[in-house]
Amino acid sequence: MKSSYKDWSLEQVDSDLYANYWNIIEFPNLIQSFNYGEVKKYQGWSPERFLLKNSIGKVYGLLQVLTKGTSISGYVVRINRGPVFVKDPLLCSINQNDLFNILIAIRVLALKKRWWYVSIAPEIVKNDLNMEVFSNAGYRFKKSFEPYGSLRLGLSLSIEDIFM
Repeated sequence: MKSSYKDWSLEQVDSDLYANYWNIIEFPNLIQSFNYGEVKKYQGWSPERFLLKNSIGKVYGLLQVLTKGTSISGYVVRINRGPVFVKDPLLCSINQNDLFNILIAIRVLALKKRWWYVSIAPEIVKNDLNMEVFSNAGYRFKKSFEPYGSLRLGLSLSIEDIFM
């Protein structure tokens, strides 16, 4: 199944293709890993996995969504810490326009697949510009937001330097 918006498409993939691209993800996150989705099946979630591609077919990243529900009533969807992006020297980072197109592509796919509630918690910097992109793409923020924290920590420094 494909869904697209402008330059972006979300192409559903099998476990082998997901695993192949997982090996080139810049900052892999356990929650977007194939195995995490498989474990969530035991809690009643159904994982679906997608490649993020631009209009010329270049793969930018992976997206795993967890769904619960039925085809009759629709689905609740969780996207935790995703999408994750590939290592590519030509793609230093995803810009706000790319983020907007990704978010719209997710919304288009959500309508096609009857995802009535999509909870998304991506690993992006929370700043005014990114929040505006989410808002412009039609997403709303939870009113009762409980912050959580995580960080990327380089271990090349000494313990003293890390904890100073």
